[in-house]
Parts: sequence; structure tokens; C-alpha cells
Amino acid sequence: MKALLRTELHKLLRRREFWMITVIQLLSIGLPLVLTLTPESYKVNYVFGSSIPQVAYSVIGYAFWEALGVFVILFAILTVGLTSAEIESHYFYLYFPRVNNRGRILGSKLAVLLAFATVWYLIYTVVLNSAGYALFCLVRPDIASGYFTDGSHGYWISVWVLYYFELVFYIFLSAILGLKMKPLSAIATVIAVFYGSMFLFDLPLVKFIMPEFYKQRAINSNSLSSLSTIHLYTAAYVVIVVLAAVIMYVLGKKRIDKIEA
Repeated sequence: MKALLRTELHKLLRRREFWMITVIQLLSIGLPLVLTLTPESYKVNYVFGSSIPQVAYSVIGYAFWEALGVFVILFAILTVGLTSAEIESHYFYLYFPRVNNRGRILGSKLAVLLAFATVWYLIYTVVLNSAGYALFCLVRPDIASGYFTDGSHGYWISVWVLYYFELVFYIFLSAILGLKMKPLSAIATVIAVFYGSMFLFDLPLVKFIMPEFYKQRAINSNSLSSLSTIHLYTAAYVVIVVLAAVIMYVLGKKRIDKIEA
């Protein structure tokens, strides 16, 4: 397993998408730079007051780009590149003579991807967005409080957890689709699921099994008096994502076992 992990890490570091995702962390200073171009009369619609604390900015600075699908699409391209593209190029088959348990192939790929995504997410939201907030305080001191929190940290931590597990969900989805589809088809399907769920998450009957439903309910319950409800929706979202990830992993292992060497 250690040899597989080293191999997958080496391949990850050689992919262009890895470096694109790493460099794109510079978007963390993009939001305050955009705000420098806005007139002083422009005000941010912040639900908990007139000025934004650091804990809120750390999440908002990520959510601003997440809503466009930038991060999900890039991680989907990276994940599909390590699955579908390898199958299409027949590189994937080189594993089979040396690996008795084919499930370890998928497990090593997912382990490396999740480790990278976790470190990347922490650096982006905790480290770089903190630097971005310092710049934000300089360019727009009228709407930046300069404090770490205004008492709303319980809400923002829940939203921070939601966005992390969203990334986890789409990595697993990209992996399972990458084992079943050609690269472009897999990426297009992930994009369709991402944008489709944003608009269709409230459909009757099926909404309760859609992760996006619980994510949107938690985010839109932006009242400090309903923190228990927010935490409940967040917990439900995490449970559904974990269950979906387990199911997709099992299906992925079965798919690898059916691939002819």
C-alpha cells in the first residue's frame, strides 16, 4: 500500500491540474482586490451586522469562488485524470500484475486526493484567507471589523465544514464516474450534477436524499437563534456525504474488478 501511495503522490505532483489548483489559491486575495475597485458607497450584505469579522471572511472568501464551481471543476479534472484518463491510455492496466487486491488501487488514489484536498482547503481558508482579510481591512476598513468574530462563529464553522465535505463528495463522484466514463463525459457529468443540484435541490420527494438540500438549508438558516438547526442540517449533510462516499467506493472497487487487463 505504501508503494501505491508513493506512486500516486508522484503522479499527482506531475499533473498540471495539481499546480493549477495550487496556484489558484491566489484567488484568496482576489476578493479584496476586487473590492478596491468598488465605490465607497458599496456595502456588503452581511447578515450579522454592518462589518465583517475574520471568521466570516475566511468562509466568504472561499464561497465567492465556490459558487462559480471553480474548485469543484478543477478537482474533478484532476480526479478524472487519475482514473478515466489512465484507463483510456492503458496506464491503469500496469498495476494489475503487481497488485493482488485491486481495491487498493482506488483506495490509494482517493487517499492521496483527499490528503491533498484537505491540506489545500486548510491553507486556502485558514492561512491565505487570513492574509486576504488583512488586505481587506486595509482597502475597506469601513466594512471590515478587524476582529476575529462577532459572535457568529458557530454559524461560519458549520458552513466551513459544509464546503469541505462538498469537496470530498465531488472527489468521490469524479472517481467513480472516471472509472465508468471517458474523461470528457465524466467531467461534464460532474459539472452537470454540481450546477443541477444548485437549482433542483428542493425537488419534492428526492430532496431528502440530495446532499445539496441540507447544505442550502444550513446556509440559509442564517440566524444565531437557530444554531441548533444549522448544526443539525450540517450533521445530516456530513452523514449523507460519508454514506455516499462509502457506496461510491464499493461500486468503484467492483468496477475495477471487472476491468479486463
